[in-house]
Amino acid sequence: MDISSTKSGPGWMGSPMPIQCAALTALQLSHDGILPIDPQQSVQLSIGGRRLGALYLQWLRGAPGHEFGGPVLIHFLRVRAIKVKD
Repeated sequence: MDISSTKSGPGWMGSPMPIQCAALTALQLSHDGILPIDPQQSVQLSIGGRRLGALYLQWLRGAPGHEFGGPVLIHFLRVRAIKVKD
């Protein structure tokens, strides 16, 4: 599986964590229940053998400059998203 982080080092810990992967990979991870599309449910993530802990999906969208079926960006946060009532 080809997944890459667009940030590295300890500085991202309190910041959003974007990851780029193939659209089909993201779809399969979601279908298999590994990547829940629920910002209230955490995902345990490791990159390069380094455990990053519990992360929460903030958004998922196509990578800039790519057509449908190209890579996607998956944006994680360290804390749960807060639901805002209208």
